[in-house]
Amino acid sequence: MVEALPPMNPTTTGHVTKDMSQPLMNPATNHQPSAPSQDWRSRLYTPKLLLWMLSIINVLNYCDRYLITGVLDDLQSGSTDGANVPAGGCNITSNGTTRHFDRCLTSSQQGLIASIFMIGFLVGSPIFAILVKWCSSAKLLFCSLLLWCGAVLLTGSTSNYYVLLCARGLSGIGEAAFGCIAPPFINKIAPPDRKGVWLAIYFCGVPIGSALGIGSGGFASAAGAWRVPFFVEACAMVPLALLCYWSPIGRRSEKRAARIAATTAVHESTMDKLLNHLTVFRNSRYMLMVFGYAAFTWCIGGLVLWSIKFIQNVGIQSNKTSASFTMGGITAVAGLLGTVLGGTVLDKFSAGKDPRFGGYVVAAKLSAGFVAVGLPLLVVTTELTNPIAFYAVLFLGLTDLLTITTIANAALMWCTEPHLQEFAMAMCTVTTHLCGDVISNVVMGAVCDAAGGQHSARAWRWSFYSGEAGLVPCIALWGMAAVVGQKYVDSRTPVDRMDVSDDLKFLGIREGSEPSSSFSSSYDLDDNLDENTKLQNLSEAKEQAYACV
Repeated sequence: MVEALPPMNPTTTGHVTKDMSQPLMNPATNHQPSAPSQDWRSRLYTPKLLLWMLSIINVLNYCDRYLITGVLDDLQSGSTDGANVPAGGCNITSNGTTRHFDRCLTSSQQGLIASIFMIGFLVGSPIFAILVKWCSSAKLLFCSLLLWCGAVLLTGSTSNYYVLLCARGLSGIGEAAFGCIAPPFINKIAPPDRKGVWLAIYFCGVPIGSALGIGSGGFASAAGAWRVPFFVEACAMVPLALLCYWSPIGRRSEKRAARIAATTAVHESTMDKLLNHLTVFRNSRYMLMVFGYAAFTWCIGGLVLWSIKFIQNVGIQSNKTSASFTMGGITAVAGLLGTVLGGTVLDKFSAGKDPRFGGYVVAAKLSAGFVAVGLPLLVVTTELTNPIAFYAVLFLGLTDLLTITTIANAALMWCTEPHLQEFAMAMCTVTTHLCGDVISNVVMGAVCDAAGGQHSARAWRWSFYSGEAGLVPCIALWGMAAVVGQKYVDSRTPVDRMDVSDDLKFLGIREGSEPSSSFSSSYDLDDNLDENTKLQNLSEAKEQAYACV
């Protein structure tokens, strides 16, 4: 009857209040599939501990992504073995000193280093999204993070361009499992009235990790030790991977029990289950948010990658170390403020609304609105030459735009069913990066080369305009998502809003299972009844359904 929907907030009916994020007894199987096992791991790994553990891992992941930004000059001249580079070499200016190198990568080749990481991420995401249904999420995280550690160590030790590309691709694959498991898991364990804040804490890893990567990369590059940060972050990830191994995240026994319960309630073949995953692509609200996010990622991903070179070549700051620390600090502070602000604003304006309906509309409107404010700020920043004015306007623009991190990801999860959220997030990641920064990293480098080369200030401005252009379709798509979401809400009659079958479906009781005798036999839900009688009966049935849970 409806599109794929996300989990519900706690629902209050009469004097009964139930947390709908908690598992329910399936009346058809007398089985409680998702109840956590009360062993030492469940007692040790509290929800808050799991939140902070996953948030720290997220920081390290983004530190690695943007470490490349700080060491691009070193990669340009130090990872050329085996690469087809133009004759004549290049001059690289760092900290006021210009040096000539006989072999240098082009801007397009440097952009590919960042893009190949995302290609690996895209390859791994759908694979892990399927595996997570059958395997322990904790063990998948452990294996994928160990792969990530090995790939990062290889990145820091090789001088061959193609080995470097392989290493970055493998690190993307290693990060893919984490990207599709962590956000839905945090959304699941977060208190219903604090979901926005909990997601904001997790997504704070994006600006903090990005700032650490840019800053530490620039510092290490200036000190002549650009390979060291790769070794440090790999060593820091190993104990976190071990913590994941013992954690109670997505246990295989619980998933097996859930599959048995679902099979008992609804007889589906394996092919039917796989095809059920594809229903997310028929969800118009989900697809509009995904393509809007792709346009957003086109802009932000490309701008962050090329930010240090832009700052140096347009005359804002010539000292690479200073530029790296300044940019890193601004990214961290703006990201923290923006992410927390986004979560707080989302909780405030979505309070009292069902996340699946009104909450989604609020999130889509906020996303489009914040981007509409941030776009002109970025355009103005691109033309500024005064360092103080440049960094001040850039700070305002980034703070505004990074509020989107929490809001847009919440909307993506709220418009999909709980059992499809890992797959939905994985497909979102694939689409946003494949249509976003995988392309824009290379395009922006190519635009710079075509418009005058790396030492032309005007060429760099044209390069950044090509990235900022992505925000225009972003605003349009998220605006359409808000309109479609509102029409969907308006189309629901009062009876639709009280429909017991919808709610029970999302509480784990599938259609086709035996109805609970506690409430089903006492209420007449005949479609031939008039609207008022049906509404009254459905309301009473819904209250009884929640009470018996």
